[in-house]
Parts: sequence; structure tokens; C-alpha cells
Amino acid sequence: MIDIFAGKTAAKIINEQGFKPELFTSFLGASGGPKWFTLFGLDKYIFGEFFKHRTQPLNLIGSSAGAFRSACFAQNDPVKAIERLAKSYSQTRYSSNKPTPTEITTKARALLEDVFGDNGVTEIINNSVFKAHFIVAKSNGFIASEHKLIQLLGLSKSYMLNRINRKLLGSQYERFIFGAPNSNLSITDSYNFITKNIALTQTNLKDALLASGSIPLVMQGIKNIAGSPPGIYRDGGIIDYHFDLKINNPGLILYPCVVVQ
Repeated sequence: MIDIFAGKTAAKIINEQGFKPELFTSFLGASGGPKWFTLFGLDKYIFGEFFKHRTQPLNLIGSSAGAFRSACFAQNDPVKAIERLAKSYSQTRYSSNKPTPTEITTKARALLEDVFGDNGVTEIINNSVFKAHFIVAKSNGFIASEHKLIQLLGLSKSYMLNRINRKLLGSQYERFIFGAPNSNLSITDSYNFITKNIALTQTNLKDALLASGSIPLVMQGIKNIAGSPPGIYRDGGIIDYHFDLKINNPGLILYPCVVVQ
């Protein structure tokens, strides 16, 4: 069963005009790891049928698993791409029950090669309709360390700061949005995280996408992404798990998600 939730303004527009693809100008893909499998069938319908004949730009905005999905949707055949992601993700195997961050990161890079194939990166960069955006958290202080104990101390600090006031997380993280060239995406963050926009290129796209899903303690951080300030970049879901920000572009936002009851 699919439930549709809409705010007052969105509900009025949909009731008057119908649930039409041209009403939407942004698509959100949330973090959540393997939970995205529950959206697999819906994703194939949305980008294989609902948006199939779209000609106007659609901003695809994702963090972590949502970024990986966005990278599929911006390829020339989004259905085949998301199927490659699902197959590679489900068939990934590790050498033990407790794989190291190095092994998990290496496997993730191999997964990207499967998802992109020969031309995926070029297709994403050149797509004038489906514009991919990967949210990444540049990490500062303890959280930038690859030493597990120090990193854990940094995450513990993040937990405490967030409990006190979400704004305080700005001392540990900066938001980087790696987006399609000529992107018109505009956001407002009431918590005032430092936010920087970086254009996706042939040299930074894979690292930016991998960084968006680089879960602390589980995977290695991604160092010095091309075209970005030096540093360690990690999972965008650290600060944007549920997208507590405002997208300023006109039009409605489509946000498929899993509701746990």
C-alpha cells in the first residue's frame, strides 16, 4: 500500500491539477542503508514510467543510499542502473563476519564500477533533465580520524552536541553538495551549517558518491576529493538524514520514503 502525504499547499495543487509529473521540480532520496530495497519497485516505476518523458529539469537530491539511487536515476537508462545497484549490493560478500573499513570501502568502489558501467559518469554529468546532487559531510576534529577510538569519541561528541542544539554540529561538519554542472538548486538551512556547492566532474564524481555513503566506523573516509578543500569526507546522512532544510526552487518535491509503524 502507498500512502501520499502532502502539505496544505501541495495538497491544494494536486487536488486541482492531478498528480502530474510536471508539478515536481525536486526529488529527495534519504539515507537508510539497505532499507532502500523496499523502494526498489517504486523507483523503477517513477523513473521508468512516471518521469519517462520528462523534458524539464528535475533536481535529484540524495544523501548516502539516496545519493546512490540518484546516481542511477541520472543515467540514460535509470531502470537498468538501479537494477545493477540492487544486484551488486545484494551480492556483495566479505571475507569475514567483521570486515574491516578498508575491505568494505574497496567493495563499495567495485560496486560503483558495476553501477556506472562504461559511460555512467559521463551520462550523469551531461544529463540536462535529471540533475544529480550528492550530499556529503566534510568532517573536522576527532571525527576526521581513521582511528576507531578517536572517531568514536568524535561521534559521541556529535551525539551530545545534537542533543543540546543541532546548530552546534557546525563545529564538526560542513555540508558539501556535489551537484550537476549548471545546477539551479537553492537551499536554506535554518541551522546555518556551512554549505558549499561543488560541480560534479569526471574526476570527482565517484569519490563524491562514495563519500556520501561512507558510514563512520564502518567505512573509510574519502580524502581530498578533487575540486574540494583538503580533508576527510563522510556520509551525508550524518547531518542530512531527514533533510531538515528548505529547498527554495519553485515546484513540488517528491520524497518517497519508508514509514515504520
